[in-house]
This record gives sequence, structure tokens and C-alpha cells, in this order.
Amino acid sequence: MLKIAAKVFPIALDANREEPSMTTMLDQSRHPATATPCRSDPDRWAAGGDDPELKALCRGCHRRWLCAKEALETPGAEGMWSGVHIPSTGRPRTFALRQLRSLATYAGFTLPDSERTAG
Repeated sequence: MLKIAAKVFPIALDANREEPSMTTMLDQSRHPATATPCRSDPDRWAAGGDDPELKALCRGCHRRWLCAKEALETPGAEGMWSGVHIPSTGRPRTFALRQLRSLATYAGFTLPDSERTAG
């Protein structure tokens, strides 16, 4: 489980309240952007299959959209990418690549027109 340290800063006294109002700011500096589970154990993701735990980790990752783009740009990409399992061949692979294309374009990435990217 990812723990993020919170820092509390007083911002102002509310005229109608006796106590100061507070805001909480998250300090994410302790968690570098490259600290993703897939980068610490890439073999698990390469052979991931339809593992629901891997999908959940991917879907909560801050790199999910970029990962979808990278999967489409990587020739022969297989395994778990961006919460989508990419099989090696067949219609399931085509469907997975369409899902990844949808994620990447939703995030605003520009991709080639080909439906058969990365394959």
C-alpha cells in the first residue's frame, strides 16, 4: 500500500469560526515518478495474463495513459500494459490494442492511424 505523507498548513482565520481553517497538501516528493510496480518487477507484468491484482495496480498508476501509448509504440508488446492484457496473437490481441488506443487518445496522445500498431 502506498503511503503519502501529509503536511498541514494554516491558511487563515475565518471570521465566523474561533479556530483557524486548515488545508492539507500532499507531499509526493518521497515517491519518485519511476517508482511503479511494473518497473520493480517487469517479469511479473510480462507474464501477467488476466491477473486481477495486476490490472488493479495498473489502473491506479499515474503512468497509465503514457503506458498505453508506449505499448502501442513497442513492436510485439505482450503482457500487462496499462491494465490491459495483450495476448501474442489473434482477435484478443486486436481488441487489446484497440483498448490501449482508446486510453492513449483519451489522454490526448497523437497516434498513427493504423489499428495494428505494435504488432
